[in-house]
Amino acid sequence: MTLYEKLRYEKIDYVMLNTSGASRYEMLAEEAVELAHVAQKIARYLRGEQPVSLDMTPGKLRENLIEEYADVSLAFDAITGADSKVKAEVFEVNDQKLKRWYNRLKEREGNAEKID
Repeated sequence: MTLYEKLRYEKIDYVMLNTSGASRYEMLAEEAVELAHVAQKIARYLRGEQPVSLDMTPGKLRENLIEEYADVSLAFDAITGADSKVKAEVFEVNDQKLKRWYNRLKEREGNAEKID
């Protein structure tokens, strides 16, 4: 384990010891909503519908998306303790969902090529 990882786990443990489980779940919910709002704003920007504020550039929107995703990730870590087993489970689920998404797109275009 690197020094960075050790310090990160110590900080996550501190957060977990000094906040309630309910408050960490509330934080996750709030951050997820903020991430959803940024995604909606980007979609409006990309379609050119319902103008966004003039200071919103592609770079600023990307920055906002990354920040909100990081907030969601941090809130998730504060719930799970940044456990490496949980991260491995998340990666496995993510991989399965990507395969399913890929296969559905291939099916839609009539391509029989699928991945397992």
